Amino acid sequence: YVWGYRKSRSTPRRLHAQMGQAIEARIQTLLASQIHGATLKEIAKSIGDLSVGGQLQGYKLQVEDARAATDAVLRHMISRGLVVKHDQGKTPKYLLTTIER
Repeated sequence: YVWGYRKSRSTPRRLHAQMGQAIEARIQTLLASQIHGATLKEIAKSIGDLSVGGQLQGYKLQVEDARAATDAVLRHMISRGLVVKHDQGKTPKYLLTTIER
């Protein structure tokens, strides 16, 4: 009984962490393929279909608001130094720091 209770309590946190990692990996893949960077709208479109968890586990987490999720993960990636925001023109673009250097 205790094992099931502990698992049900820790599953949402684990799924949120997995979702963050999946979004970050998708963003890195997209930015690596686009040398000139990508806009927030392009990135949000690429992560719109992500989901983690499974039917066998009974828990599933999917992206509901792609723009908000993208914004949150990009801010985290910028603070860690993985992504740089360039404000050229009307819309800012995001670049991987490894490509920029």
